[in-house]
Amino acid sequence: MGETVAETEEQLKKYATLDLRLILGFLRDQVELQRRHADRIRERP
Repeated sequence: MGETVAETEEQLKKYATLDLRLILGFLRDQVELQRRHADRIRERP
């Protein structure tokens, strides 16, 4: 797990804090959208 953390930290260094906040917001919105779509599909007869 140490290698994974180190690689992730190295990758994150490429982005400014504001960039990461934007990306995080986008990903959260997409997760919520996919959950709504999945719920709608499950409710179909």
